[in-house]
Amino acid sequence: MHDHTDHPPDCACNLHAPAPTDAPPAMAPNTAYDALCAPHIDSAAPVLAWRGRRIGHAKFLRLAARAANALAAAGLGADDVVTVQVVRSPVALALCAGAVQAGVIYAPPGAVQSDTGLLIRDTAGPPARGPALTLSADGDCGTFLDLMAAQEEVAPVAARGPGDTAALCLGPAEVRVVTHRALLAQARGPADLWAPLEAGP
Repeated sequence: MHDHTDHPPDCACNLHAPAPTDAPPAMAPNTAYDALCAPHIDSAAPVLAWRGRRIGHAKFLRLAARAANALAAAGLGADDVVTVQVVRSPVALALCAGAVQAGVIYAPPGAVQSDTGLLIRDTAGPPARGPALTLSADGDCGTFLDLMAAQEEVAPVAARGPGDTAALCLGPAEVRVVTHRALLAQARGPADLWAPLEAGP
């Protein structure tokens, strides 16, 4: 098993294999993505470290694009909600960045009262009451990872303005909205996207 962010070319998981595409994806203005991700799309500079290895921006953002495409394949579009109950890992962070890219609203458990949207839960967690995809604590297996493996490494960028909702978070007494403007004010790069979602605006 490995973390699927720095795997060899002969790996059987197919997460690194570029898929052919007939046309480039749409690149719409997206406040948080344009500032935090787009400038690093071709950069090999490290964005995070995982188990003694450094993961470059370009590799991380290709993983995020796969996550964005996987969310779309699961039926989510701009302003739909993905509820995420997983441990932090490179793939979990890429899921967060992919949600921003796709315009999908990222939410923790308890932030959404209805059963709409999609739940992604830890493979070791309790069974979900409704349909759910899974991702392991190491980010190396699960049905969401399987869905990502079937996706291309480039993805459309959804149009999102400064006041559009990027995420929901649990405040002391209520659910708070994290706009793209608030996300941008608190994150310095794609690997920082998770922190504002935990801390709230």
